[in-house]
Amino acid sequence: MTKLDTKFITPFVHATRDVLSMMASINAAAQKPTVTKNPAPYGDIVSIMPMRAEQLQGQLAIVFTQSALLAITSKMIMEECTELDQLVLDTAGEITNIVTGQAKAKLMDNGYSFDMAQPKTFTEADFGNITLVGSRRIIVPFHIDAGNFFVDLGFDAV
Repeated sequence: MTKLDTKFITPFVHATRDVLSMMASINAAAQKPTVTKNPAPYGDIVSIMPMRAEQLQGQLAIVFTQSALLAITSKMIMEECTELDQLVLDTAGEITNIVTGQAKAKLMDNGYSFDMAQPKTFTEADFGNITLVGSRRIIVPFHIDAGNFFVDLGFDAV
């Protein structure tokens, strides 16, 4: 797979918007996608979901700024969160899991049948221990009132 087309990217964008709207009553505005070859995540927290299909493998990573993740978690649990504790980090993984599940259902209509694992969440202090895969990654920035977060899709042909 030399490029990720809109039939592949759009289900992740829609799932991200839908999950945040449903679970946190937050309207997340997708911005213009960019392409990167940089293997390092950016931001403060990343939750990574490995994914594999017959024709490709890679991951969905959702990268949050601390302010965005705190605001999303606060809205979800209806209680103000002010620090990155285990609840907030678990929320990043849960959002990644649900987004992936919803996108997976839509991708089946486009001929992709993915096997998935459990998402793993890392803080910036651990970024040196991880590498995001994909020879070319598509980054879709999202804006919410509290800051930004990013859907990072990295996949390669099997």
